[in-house]
Amino acid sequence: MDARNVCYASFSLQNLPKEILKEILLAIPVKCLLHLRCVNKSFCSLVNTHLKRRILLLPHSKQEFAEYGVKILSPDSDCGSVEKRFPETSFFNEFMYSVKIYGYCNGLICLILDMDGLGLWNPSTNDFKILPRPGNPFHGGVFYGMGNYDSSIDDYKLVRAAASRFKDDDHGLVYIDSPIKFEVLTGRSYTWRRIADIGTLQCYIQKQAVHLCGSLHWLKQLSTTLDEAFSAYPSLVILCFNLAEEKVREICLPTKGNLSIVQSRLGVLGGRLCVCSYEENDIKIRIIDYNGKACWSEVISLIKPTLSCYAIPICISREREVITLADGRDLVMYNFNRNSYRKIAVGDSQNSYNAAFFVESLVRLNPDLS
Repeated sequence: MDARNVCYASFSLQNLPKEILKEILLAIPVKCLLHLRCVNKSFCSLVNTHLKRRILLLPHSKQEFAEYGVKILSPDSDCGSVEKRFPETSFFNEFMYSVKIYGYCNGLICLILDMDGLGLWNPSTNDFKILPRPGNPFHGGVFYGMGNYDSSIDDYKLVRAAASRFKDDDHGLVYIDSPIKFEVLTGRSYTWRRIADIGTLQCYIQKQAVHLCGSLHWLKQLSTTLDEAFSAYPSLVILCFNLAEEKVREICLPTKGNLSIVQSRLGVLGGRLCVCSYEENDIKIRIIDYNGKACWSEVISLIKPTLSCYAIPICISREREVITLADGRDLVMYNFNRNSYRKIAVGDSQNSYNAAFFVESLVRLNPDLS
């Protein structure tokens, strides 16, 4: 789109009623919206507040990832998924095995390759930034999180936690038997900073963090064996990292519910923290309210799909349906008012995925020279 077309389009759009203008903006791809932000401040604000909600699915297989990229779809429509390629960069050629999502906020996705390489990607603008490697040498026993810690300065933090004695497993868990070392990277500095070590008893921690209200949350259970982690004893706790204060605390979850960390996943639904657990006859989503001490404020029961082992809550659609990623393969949409569910087609069901829910963002990243 050249300058004359932009000027003509912006003049025409500004003369439309605001309600019609909103509908037009909702139908325009983000890349085209970038050209329209320069019209004036009110127009820029209108563009920024009408970006779409998206679900991103990233395949675990590097071959699948390299060949097809990721799938992006809307939780609020049945238009199916769109494949999107990553920008061309030598960064991905350095790694052999896996690529995973280890955090997301403000429309930015943090990717980790082979537990060592880190990159930040904006799927809406396709900007990509290679992040520096952490100073802590541990390549396993690691869990990450990413979140916005101060909306007034529009910055974020990436947190890396690692332990020297550990054991990774296939359930998205890491077993830790030594102090946890925390490092922090901010978006403005792009340098890692060691902040704290915390002692811990033998425990399992879920690697995927959940960001809510300026804190990162990980599910944790004191256990010495995986068999013990499958049981409902001892109780689950939430490891909570305050991004502004850079302090760690634990929130004990209610003992009622008989939850195990292997069959439970932490998530956010409707702006509230929740635990989604697979039980004998159904799936239960327990909404957490906490102010010093956690309690279950609401329990939602859902039909259990055949052969599913666990589900990760992703978001609630505008029709108030709960969307989860089941067994890392299927997107399942639950309507708990009708006590029914349906699967959302995303392509080959044999592939397994990471999932991220984000709102499209126009945040620009400094381009990499690689």
